[in-house]
Amino acid sequence: HCDAHLSDGSSVRVTFPEISPATRLPPERWVWTFGVVGTWVGLLCPSFVLGWQVFRRAPQRVFFFLGRHLLFALLVVGSLGLVGLACIPLQADVMKDNVVLTQQSAFHLAFAGVFFLCMLTHGPLVLIWQWYVAPQERVFSQKSLFIKAAIVVVGALSVLPIVPFGVLMLCPSSTCDGRALLLNLGGLSQRCIVYCIALFLGSYSLDIMSMQRVRDVELNVPLERVA
Repeated sequence: HCDAHLSDGSSVRVTFPEISPATRLPPERWVWTFGVVGTWVGLLCPSFVLGWQVFRRAPQRVFFFLGRHLLFALLVVGSLGLVGLACIPLQADVMKDNVVLTQQSAFHLAFAGVFFLCMLTHGPLVLIWQWYVAPQERVFSQKSLFIKAAIVVVGALSVLPIVPFGVLMLCPSSTCDGRALLLNLGGLSQRCIVYCIALFLGSYSLDIMSMQRVRDVELNVPLERVA
């Protein structure tokens, strides 16, 4: 949580602040920055190597000649946007009323825009790709397709923001101040979207395992024929 200043000069406690304002000051800033950079280097980069094998097998007729390259580029560029917004925080006084944004905040918001634009575009396009690929050409499982579809639907309802509003209505007034309704709604919506993005990326583990099973079958077929 954090405090926000209202136009009448009073302050209000925001229970679900947006991620950027909540991580603009130490020590949260350093935990957020090192956590994101460490995750990107130690987890996302190796995952990109494996993930490319999934996109590499995508039929090129999907999305014309851009297909797999477009999908993978959105994923990589979006992750770089996440690293950028984590390394360049918002200015310290951003929660004050009538504040003037500095160049630092402008860069942060630009990286955030790249991250959300790429990731929110990547998800539906991947879902369309998996939906239209012929069953005999798929290297992913039906479970992966349904999970991705569910995540995209929840993500869309979070953008609207139907899901965050429903969750916020369950929050007692002693915890969620009514004066901070819009601030809490914005922060909760952003968090729901980020959770959906993380779950969507995690669903690629199903695609990788499915691809490995298909590859094992292809490698074993010649041996079985010889025997």
